[in-house]
Amino acid sequence: MSTRFLIRGGYVFFPEEEAMRRADVEITDGRIARIGETIHAEADTRIIEAQDKLLSPGSIDLHAHLREPGREDTETLESGAWAALAGGFTTICAMPNTQPPTDTREQAAFIRKRSDELGLARILPVGATTKGRAGEEITEYALLKEAGTVAVSDDGDWIYSAEVMRRALEYAGMLGIPVITHAEEPNLCAEGVMNESAVSARLGLNVRPAVAEEVAIQRDIALASCTGSHLHVAHITTARGVELVRQARAKGIKVTTEATPHHLLLNDEALLSFDANYKVNPPLRTDEDRKALLEALKDGTIQAIATDHAPHAIEEKEQELDLAPAGMIGLQTALSVLWEGLVESGIIKPELLLRLFTTGPASVIGEKVELKEDSPANLMVFDPAARWTFDAESNRSLSQNSPWFGKKLKGKVEHVFLGERHFSF
Repeated sequence: MSTRFLIRGGYVFFPEEEAMRRADVEITDGRIARIGETIHAEADTRIIEAQDKLLSPGSIDLHAHLREPGREDTETLESGAWAALAGGFTTICAMPNTQPPTDTREQAAFIRKRSDELGLARILPVGATTKGRAGEEITEYALLKEAGTVAVSDDGDWIYSAEVMRRALEYAGMLGIPVITHAEEPNLCAEGVMNESAVSARLGLNVRPAVAEEVAIQRDIALASCTGSHLHVAHITTARGVELVRQARAKGIKVTTEATPHHLLLNDEALLSFDANYKVNPPLRTDEDRKALLEALKDGTIQAIATDHAPHAIEEKEQELDLAPAGMIGLQTALSVLWEGLVESGIIKPELLLRLFTTGPASVIGEKVELKEDSPANLMVFDPAARWTFDAESNRSLSQNSPWFGKKLKGKVEHVFLGERHFSF
C-alpha cells in the first residue's frame, strides 16, 4: 500500500529557478509524485496544511562538529543528526577534528556506515587534510574519497606550511574535491580570545586580529591560483577577507566561502557580557565586518551559510573566557534566527536565504538540489510565524552552548521528509 502525503497551499522554493510560488506538493512512497496549483487528494492521503508556510529542499550544512569518536558526551552522530533534522538540515558535513581525526578510509567509512544505519540526516565525512591534523604530511585523499569523503580540511588549524598546502590543493584538485581552510595565521592568534578592537582593549583580553584571517586567505588564494584547484574558505568573518575572495573570483580563481549565522547577526560587543557562549573561532568581529558579510551574501561572494555547530559540555563553557573552549551549537536554530534577523528585517529576500542553505552549499561539494516531479522527497516545511523556545525540552543536541538557549525564537521547522521517512517537530 502506498504512503501518500499532500502538502497543501505552501510557498514552494524551486531551486532550479531560485523562485518561490504557492503550490501543492504530493509525495508518494518517498518521491515527489505531483506538483500543481491545486491537487485533489485521494482517500488514503495524509494532508499537511501549509498555508503561509514554506516548503523547500532540505538544507545542507557544510560545517558541523559531531564529536564522535572521542567526545560522545557532547555530541554523537545520532544526536547531531536529530538536531540537524529539527533545524531543517537533511545533509550535514562532519568536520574531521574528532579524537582520533578522520584521516583514514576506515574512519570515513565508519561515518557513512553509521549515517546509513541511523536513517536520519545524511552525514558526509570531511577528511583531514594532513595526517593527525598535524599540518605536516597529507592524507590519502583517493582512499578517503572512496569512503565517501566530500572535502578535506584541518579545520581548527591553518596549515602553516605553504608547501604542504600546495600539495594538498594539487592532490585534491586531481580528485575534484575542495580543500577547506581555517584561515587564521596562528602566530597572530596565540592564546587569543576575541577580535582586536576597542572592545578587546576595554576588556583587556588577548586577541585574534582580523589581519590573521586576511594573511591566511591571501596566501591560500595564491596557492589556489597556482594549482587551479578548489579552495573553500571556512567561516569567513572580515571585510578585507571578503574583498580578497571577491577579487579572486573576479579573476576566475576557484575559491568559495561560507559565513555562519553568528557572524552574520552578532558583533564583538557581545563579549561585554563575559558569556563564553559568544566565544568562537574565528571570533565575532566589528559591526562593519558583519555588514560586509551581508553585502557579500547579496552579491554572491559568499556561496553558503554554514553553522560551524560546535558542542561543548556545560562545565567547559562555564569557565572564564580565557579558559573556555570556543564554539557554539547552531544546527537547530540557524534557519530560525536568520529568518527573523535577515528576512523579516528586510535585509535579504527569502529566496536568497534558501539558496544559501541549499543550492549554494551543494555547489561547493559537487551536488545538485532539485524539487521536481519524480525526484526523491528531500524536503522541509518551515513556519516563519511559529514561536518556540529553544530550551532543554526542545533541544535535540547533547549540548546547550548557544547564546539563543533559553530564548523564544520565531520561525520553526515543522516537518522534514527524507525519502520514505517523515519527521514532525
